[in-house]
Amino acid sequence: MWQDIHLEHISQFSYALIYFKPKAFIYFLPAFLIACIEDYKTEFGSSCDTILMCFTPPKEKNKEFEARMKLFNKKQFNIIKRFLHYLVAVDDQEESKIQSALNYIENRIKA
Repeated sequence: MWQDIHLEHISQFSYALIYFKPKAFIYFLPAFLIACIEDYKTEFGSSCDTILMCFTPPKEKNKEFEARMKLFNKKQFNIIKRFLHYLVAVDDQEESKIQSALNYIENRIKA
């Protein structure tokens, strides 16, 4: 279960999230969100970077990205939106990175 993953493992292998298939991505995302919040207590960690990459739309059409995003409902997108607002609140130096993902999420919520 995703709750059994140790935060240290996520910090060590944070980029693994990028390679997860859509259903695995959705399932394990909460563990990565928690790890990002924990990382933020010391610095903007790699788990946070990975999450931002996963929610920032690629410049060119990407089937894997779209397949992941189609699995989210509005409630889940709203949770991601709140999470991204939290990141901006705790570290405004990363705001430009976060804003791209936030813009995408907000557009998905409106759709």
